Amino acid sequence: MTDERGAAGRRALARLKSRAASGAMPARFARYIFAGAAGLALGIAVTALMREKAGLPPAASFAVALAALFAFHFAANALFVFRAGANRRAFARYAVAALAFRALDFLIFQAAVQFAPIYPSVLAALLISNIVKFLIYGDAVFINEGETGYLKRLWLRMRR
Repeated sequence: MTDERGAAGRRALARLKSRAASGAMPARFARYIFAGAAGLALGIAVTALMREKAGLPPAASFAVALAALFAFHFAANALFVFRAGANRRAFARYAVAALAFRALDFLIFQAAVQFAPIYPSVLAALLISNIVKFLIYGDAVFINEGETGYLKRLWLRMRR
């Protein structure tokens, strides 16, 4: 079983190198960064709009922004970044992954803050999480119908 996992890991690295060499991964990653920047601007704008124009308290304003960002990031990743289509299955996978990544963000932050000040720890948590998110989203969340992402195939192989 260990040899199979090692071979699977080597195949995963080879696949990533192949994607990077083909130019598909850098272009997709650029779209991912662009969508993230647009999401940041949207989050700030919605929070400010809800606070200043609607008169909501800060926490409620940010909660509205988070809901808007959840929908925006799903649509942006499904349609623009990974170009896989936005359907119920993709939404369900995205919802589960998004919740899992919030937990990952928190765990990375908790580990980093033990060794570094708070703001570099936040930065480290978000950078690491976003890189992992990009890889997982492209391979297991936003895949076209009928395709099986590498991570899913690996999981099925390990379960045998």
